[in-house]
Amino acid sequence: MLDGPLSAIQTQLVHLLKAGHKLSVRWDCGGDESFVYTKIDDSELKANYSSDNDLSVLMDEYITELLDLPAAGEFSMQGDGRIFQEGKEIIIDYKSRATTYWDDDDSWKDYLSDEQLADIGVSPREKEPLPTEVSNSIESQPLTSEVDTPIDSVASGDEEDEQGGTYDPDMSDDYSGRRVLFTLP
Repeated sequence: MLDGPLSAIQTQLVHLLKAGHKLSVRWDCGGDESFVYTKIDDSELKANYSSDNDLSVLMDEYITELLDLPAAGEFSMQGDGRIFQEGKEIIIDYKSRATTYWDDDDSWKDYLSDEQLADIGVSPREKEPLPTEVSNSIESQPLTSEVDTPIDSVASGDEEDEQGGTYDPDMSDDYSGRRVLFTLP
């Protein structure tokens, strides 16, 4: 919202909207980076980092902070939003699509006690079988078998994305919606 006079970015947005321009943004987050790109009408702006009032640079910071767009983690997220005015409110309607990349390696649990894991809502790693249990189970199984060896299917019920990631509907919903950027005085 707005408590005082309009900031430089807010002033630019108001002037562009009053002049009848279509404003939109898109973002690409993940892999320890977050980038926001601004479009006026159908032209994407190039960033001019040497200017203190460059709309593209200001929008990158403004939208990243306002929507709390994440950068760090095992995910990628692309999104876009449309900025418009309704009455005295400057609003963004936005939608994101997140893909998570989880590693099944839970060795990080070795560094925490069972109590610490319980405190963060994670169950401790199952103990590995003792060497005698392993050798007994191996001895009881034939070395080769020609009988019905199952072939695992790639399809796991989850929607697979590029490079082994999985569509994350919860994260996508968390970074989608409608928000008032600010209210005009």
